[in-house]
Amino acid sequence: MRSTRRQVLVLLVACPIIPLRAFACKCVPPQPFEELVAEATHIVQARVLKPRTVRNDSATLTDWLVLRSWKGSLGEGLTFVTTSDQDDCGVAFAQGAERLLFLIGDSPFSLSRCNKIIPIEKAKRVIGRLDHSFRGSRQ
Repeated sequence: MRSTRRQVLVLLVACPIIPLRAFACKCVPPQPFEELVAEATHIVQARVLKPRTVRNDSATLTDWLVLRSWKGSLGEGLTFVTTSDQDDCGVAFAQGAERLLFLIGDSPFSLSRCNKIIPIEKAKRVIGRLDHSFRGSRQ
């Protein structure tokens, strides 16, 4: 009994100093719609054409077809780099998946769980707000 208590005590004392696997993926908290739109350089609805793995299975290049654009000019096709490493905020996309993407910066883009990526079946309300916000300035 004493030995068990000692082991438990040692574990409790040692836990704070034993390095646990840290999750490197830390995203900024969600932003209000107006801030997302203002910060994004491109807002598009796109479909995954073909994911292809590169660099020893650590990264994926994904070709997308732009179906609709509210902000920014990207043309019809995009290629994104993603990682499959969850600790690095990795995200995977299946062929044929459609997403509403809020992108920042210029191509080449990289996508992670920290980007505002909405599955199209859950984006109806946001698309309605985008249509209203960009009425008359459609690209």
